Amino acid sequence: GTFGALTAGTIDISGSANAGPPVTLNDTLTFNGLVNSTVAATTIDTAATVNVNAGITAATTLDINDATTVNAATGNTIQTTSGELDIQTNVGTLNITGADATLLTIDGNGDAAVLLAAVTDTANPNLTVNSEGAVNIVSVAMGTGTLTVNVDNDADGTATGTFGALTAGTIDISGSA
Repeated sequence: GTFGALTAGTIDISGSANAGPPVTLNDTLTFNGLVNSTVAATTIDTAATVNVNAGITAATTLDINDATTVNAATGNTIQTTSGELDIQTNVGTLNITGADATLLTIDGNGDAAVLLAAVTDTANPNLTVNSEGAVNIVSVAMGTGTLTVNVDNDADGTATGTFGALTAGTIDISGSA
């Protein structure tokens, strides 16, 4: 399905899959407008491809799960206001789409974790990941773009950064002191 801007207290959108075995994800879910949950969670799942062409703001948790590929366009922010941000559970790849030197920001708030699948890109964009809690990234394979990660960016506790192999033009990882 293709969606424009969505605003609701809770957002839960699922594609379809066959029962398998093996289970095959069938649908493409494309979001061309801001996705904004105002009271509770945002859940997007069960799709071969999820295209995020505008921002997402989740009032609590954000789960984009059970997808082969999640394409996220630069020029946008994907964020939670108070809860875990998970684009990792059963996700093959988080692919950043956008021109050289453009920016995608992923921002987790509420002292909860940010979990990201293997990150790739289509050109050489930049990625900034902010979390008031922990950060867990499977791996990053970016071209000459800049990867910036801020763990516990509100500096109010102890949080862990867990990373697989990281490749980018510039890598800047910081945590609270």
